[in-house]
Amino acid sequence: MQFYCLKCRAKKELEKFEETVMKGRMGERRAAKAICPDCGTKLFRILGKVEKPAEEPKSEKQETEQKTEEKTEQEDKQEAQEELKKESDDFDEI
Repeated sequence: MQFYCLKCRAKKELEKFEETVMKGRMGERRAAKAICPDCGTKLFRILGKVEKPAEEPKSEKQETEQKTEEKTEQEDKQEAQEELKKESDDFDEI
């Protein structure tokens, strides 16, 4: 990996480096640390954003459970709305 040494003012191709993670307000970023073989200065290079692990695909059973939960929630909402309509109709008749 290439680093730039500020003291030597030259690009260095190094194979030994330590990969770290920087934390900041914009999220986590990967970085690499090394030491210049000529002058001993610490070298630092920002590599990019930390990749989040991919979500595992849901099994068919989990998907069907989620769909049934959504359906029951919708049915409950519809029943509550119907009850409110009946109550308001009863109130209007009085």
